[in-house]
Amino acid sequence: MAAPTPFWHRALTRVDESLAPRADAFVRSETFAVAAGLALRAKRELLERVEHGSRRAWHVLNLPAGSDVNRLLAQIASLERQVRRLEKGLIDAPTAPRRIDPDAPHARRPARPRSA
Repeated sequence: MAAPTPFWHRALTRVDESLAPRADAFVRSETFAVAAGLALRAKRELLERVEHGSRRAWHVLNLPAGSDVNRLLAQIASLERQVRRLEKGLIDAPTAPRRIDPDAPHARRPARPRSA
């Protein structure tokens, strides 16, 4: 024998059955779409203003803002990609014997001390 359904569950089911069709129709309406679009636009505008204000506040304190950190992270990532590309180029390059340039500064030997 199944336990009887609690009163609150029956009441909630009745409310859901009466409101669901109307709510579904409203969500699918053009009015709802326009309202949702305006709400998203207002939210985006508010967030942009808050971000701009906080960025200015950080810069007044001579501290980096989040946008500064993101820009630096992008530059670091770009440099890491370049280094990986160069490393790959060095690894993939044929190993030819290297000629030492006698005129290069690193190839010169230190002069011998003069005897007196």
